[in-house]
Amino acid sequence: MLDKSRLMPISYYNPKQEIRLSAYADTIILEPDGREQRLRAIRFGGYPEMVRAMSDAIYAGATLETEFAGEPAMLACEPKKYECHLSHDGIYAEATILSLDDADTAAKKDEDAQADGQTNVELPPRKCILFCPAGDRQALFEALDRKTAVPLIPEFQDYVLDELRRRGILRPLRVISIRERLEAWLLLCKKDDANIVKVLEDGLKASAIRIPGTLQDPHGFDSVHSVTSYLSAFGVTVAERIREQFQPLFDPAAEQLSPEILRINDYIRKHAGYSLYPAQLAVAESVKRKLSEGKSAFIVAECGSGKTKIGATALATYQAQKRKKTFNIVLCPSHVAKKWVREIAETLPDTAGVLVRSITELDSLYAQYQQGDKSIYAVISKEKARDGYMRRPAVLFDARKGAFRCPCCGEIIELPSSDEEDGWTTAKPEAFRMENRRNHQCMNCESPLWTAVNPSVPSPWVKIPEYGWVHRKLAVHAMQKTKNPAALDALQTLRENPDGYFPTRGACRRYPLSSYIKKRYRGRLDGLIVDELHEYNNDSGQGDAMAELFGTAKKVIGMTATLINGYSSGIFHLLYRTSAQLMLTDGKPHEKPALFNTEYGVVETTYTEADESYAAKRRSQKSGVRTRQLPGVSPLVFSRFLLEKTAFLSLSDMGKALPSYEEIPIACEMDEAVQSEYKRIENALVRVLRSDRRAAQKILSAYLNLLTVYPDQPYDQKPILYPDSDVPIVEPENIGDADTLGEKEQRTLEIVRAAIQNGERALLYTSWVRTDSQQKLKKLLTDEGYLELAAKSNVYKLPLQPSSPNTTSREPYALKQRHAAYSEMLSLLTLSDRHRENLHERGLPDEIIARNGYKSMPETEAERRLLASLLACDHELHGLPGFYTKDGTWTLAGANGFLIPVRNKDGLIQGMKIRLDDDAARKYRWLSSRSSRMENGTRSYSWIHVTGDTTQKRAYLTEGPLKGDIASYFANNALFVCLGGVNAHKGLRETLLSLGVTEVMEAMDMDQFTNPQVRQAILTLRREVQAITGIRYYQCTWNPRFKGVDDYLLDWTKRKTA
Repeated sequence: MLDKSRLMPISYYNPKQEIRLSAYADTIILEPDGREQRLRAIRFGGYPEMVRAMSDAIYAGATLETEFAGEPAMLACEPKKYECHLSHDGIYAEATILSLDDADTAAKKDEDAQADGQTNVELPPRKCILFCPAGDRQALFEALDRKTAVPLIPEFQDYVLDELRRRGILRPLRVISIRERLEAWLLLCKKDDANIVKVLEDGLKASAIRIPGTLQDPHGFDSVHSVTSYLSAFGVTVAERIREQFQPLFDPAAEQLSPEILRINDYIRKHAGYSLYPAQLAVAESVKRKLSEGKSAFIVAECGSGKTKIGATALATYQAQKRKKTFNIVLCPSHVAKKWVREIAETLPDTAGVLVRSITELDSLYAQYQQGDKSIYAVISKEKARDGYMRRPAVLFDARKGAFRCPCCGEIIELPSSDEEDGWTTAKPEAFRMENRRNHQCMNCESPLWTAVNPSVPSPWVKIPEYGWVHRKLAVHAMQKTKNPAALDALQTLRENPDGYFPTRGACRRYPLSSYIKKRYRGRLDGLIVDELHEYNNDSGQGDAMAELFGTAKKVIGMTATLINGYSSGIFHLLYRTSAQLMLTDGKPHEKPALFNTEYGVVETTYTEADESYAAKRRSQKSGVRTRQLPGVSPLVFSRFLLEKTAFLSLSDMGKALPSYEEIPIACEMDEAVQSEYKRIENALVRVLRSDRRAAQKILSAYLNLLTVYPDQPYDQKPILYPDSDVPIVEPENIGDADTLGEKEQRTLEIVRAAIQNGERALLYTSWVRTDSQQKLKKLLTDEGYLELAAKSNVYKLPLQPSSPNTTSREPYALKQRHAAYSEMLSLLTLSDRHRENLHERGLPDEIIARNGYKSMPETEAERRLLASLLACDHELHGLPGFYTKDGTWTLAGANGFLIPVRNKDGLIQGMKIRLDDDAARKYRWLSSRSSRMENGTRSYSWIHVTGDTTQKRAYLTEGPLKGDIASYFANNALFVCLGGVNAHKGLRETLLSLGVTEVMEAMDMDQFTNPQVRQAILTLRREVQAITGIRYYQCTWNPRFKGVDDYLLDWTKRKTA
């Protein structure tokens, strides 16, 4: 803490609210602006409450008073243009407030001007603040380089700084500091940094600066008027510079292939009957040389270019330089595992490829390798690499309730039901026949509902062949669900002897194969080939298995045809698994993939501005920001992370052997009757688009599908109905039937006839599976006499297209987006009298009810669809838990009840919990739409709710957001941290540390003394919190006739006021 006598006093006074704040500053940075002095940065200290309040006042745009050398001065602040950093040391706090740069201001104003019809509008420059030590021009130039996208090199330093100052682009700010020797500068940048670009252009033209290594002749560019003329003049120089900067490891035009590569190519020619193409050999040579320099290399080659033989050849020739046998692994998809075994035998001499499915087989193979003289490739499928224990249900059967309970929290298990109006039902006995997304974990506490099978320990569950898992007490019910004779016999045996011994076939205590290799074979695994490398780019178990093997092997080759899926996020995890050090050096931490996507991908950011006329100076009124990723990957990903270790190969590189390919579209006319009906259907859609836009949005998908299919199958098409009604908009007329041939079928038959007559082959491929084109063409060809040819051919059925674009639940999108969408949703809803009375009975007054934002769920499907359509006007519902599409229309999931916002420490809504009206089975449920039957739905997590005064150092830990809200109100706004369930404490440590609390008071329900599952969960929770350094842990208890802390405080308050 500094001596106040040396500090500058600052104060703020609001006469309307009669508020006066004061603190002391040691550093103030100002921008003279006419008669005003605009605050650009300040560091001040004082009591924590005063420092926080002063920071809020500055952020809101207050005017401060201070003294410089005994002279009073006024400091003008710009609203919402600062970032604040607070620090605490006992009863003293210190704040550092810095002015934000005007990022994207010019671009935004330019868009607004264009939207208003204005062009060539001169926009004000954006302002950036630069800091550097006093007198350090090099540091100032480096700070300038970080703020602008204009390429600056050290040789430009003196000219650029002097010229920017002369032109008024770089201006010094006034710095008053007691203990810091620093300078601050104001940089004015026009759109696209045009004014700074002009400075460089003028300097280059006047020869005041020069790019090192360029032509000395100042007239060298006189003949350059276009890109073509530039390349004509300097093309040779540019090409030489590129060759100097990017030296290939192997240049097939100038270098010879190594003897090892040629020896393996001879072996392939003898055993496979062909040799590799020169382009394939060149890639193998390049990869071999890269392995001599580093650990890994990648082969990115098109399908059919021979990646298998290239990868095996490259690894084997590198290892041949050591002249010893090697033990290697091939990690590949299961459907190509046998192909790898065959290809290794054809490609590599004195080498064997063996398919490995278990740890026992791997150990046996390694023992044979040690005794023999051959190199070994253990071929492991990526599915087996992460295969672990067989799992069985862990849920407990409650005979009295006739239902299953969670083994951790003890709540009745509920699963998504077929009743979409409610969406949930008590789990039926057959619900746990096999593990799936619906029954994987408890929706209340998020604990897993399945556990590993231990063959030596008796289990209440029995696995019945041809059926699945059955509880010993529910064999009778299972017999009603199957007609399989073998399953019925086994179920009858179980019914007669429920306590008998029923071994689980295939059950074993299995350890993941990749983890075993990492632990046992570190230092012994000479090489690893990863086939289909792109399949490990997700945050998944198979990806983790690849990472374990990658870290264990001495040398690695990765192979793929599609390294990137079009999005930057599709390469992030893969780069971290293969080039973690490069990612860290580049400043892209694993826990922040958004940084990587922002720099190397395409991110669309939508800004929503609040009405400034309402509460313009309230800190809570912030602009809404919504981001989403778009297709596109920066070429820098290749130059920074891939270019030095990747060989690229296309089919065109392999030259002469590939046949030519030509697409010839043939236009076909619709029959007159079909065309007339098509126009009628199309016109009906146009009328709806013009008269009822909302209805048009809901039927557009169905309409487009009809218009696409109708020309091919103008019969048996369903009518298009008005949304939420049985009134048809249009009923397509049936024109012809399955025996009627259109022009497309007739032209197809003509092409086939011509091909057969010329002795050629014809392959028919149909992409539409929703029409009867395949059956019609088959009948047509059969009638033409092509049945024998078809019978002798292998026919592969194409997989049916999914009935919907997305039937699996997606992850929630960013917190700020969820908060904005949920806030608007609450503003559109009301609280029913019944629910308000429920909250009154819990002791909450109307002002607290309004402040916390409790609202009633819409009870009818029409109300829910309306709410979703209103919300979709301004918010993206993809990624918002609780919303999904039904019959192509957005709607809201969840049972009836009232909504409880679950907020973080900053008051942002993370998710919603529902207090159910029907609480016979359970009382609360998360607002979620994760069911597989909820198209485009989004799962919810068990987020931690924070309520009360977040500046307090003592936090009370309880379960349930509503319970915490009530308890905090009765405890004079005490800080409560509320878990979603006794087992749902993921993120608790981070929450407590971010709050800065020093004491945690456990206030969990008193049923912990009567419910052993709850007791065990709380003990686990207690150990986790007690392990946090700097936090003291205490336990609160009360009269056990009151289950929760909210019940106890309500009764205590009533007795106190009686």
